[in-house]
Amino acid sequence: MVESRERRFYWFRWVLVLYIVSFTAIFFSLVPLFFGYHLTVQENSELASTIPQKSLVIAKQFHQQPLKEGTVILISASSTREMTTIHRIEKITDQHHYMINIGTKNMPVLEPVAKKDILATYAYHLPFIGGVIELSKEYMVTIFAVCVLLYLYTYTWEEKEL
Repeated sequence: MVESRERRFYWFRWVLVLYIVSFTAIFFSLVPLFFGYHLTVQENSELASTIPQKSLVIAKQFHQQPLKEGTVILISASSTREMTTIHRIEKITDQHHYMINIGTKNMPVLEPVAKKDILATYAYHLPFIGGVIELSKEYMVTIFAVCVLLYLYTYTWEEKEL
């Protein structure tokens, strides 16, 4: 009986380590938000070809500074500014309007974007971390629930003596 209890504790320990690693990854990915940076996950590899798909993109706040062609920007995809998309400036039309490519490299579709719609400019990216963070955020509650149940099962179950 003691051996089975140790085996349960062994699995509980590994699930707990997994939970701690996931929580730490999410926490440290949110630290840049406190300093005015925007975080997003690159979903489409065609739009900004230098950033791999599923990378965590960190972009600094846009303060109406002049932009150059080729600058990677984050624009809001909705009126609430919760959804963002990553694009590259293809052409500058005037001081307050830019052209971005919403198509692919082979079939470019240029669309105008106003300077006021730009949320942030690209700072750096962490390759493939975005996929890990999305996955751990999706299953965070499940991992936590399993940890609690394993903890209760391991420490509250009393062995019966024969």
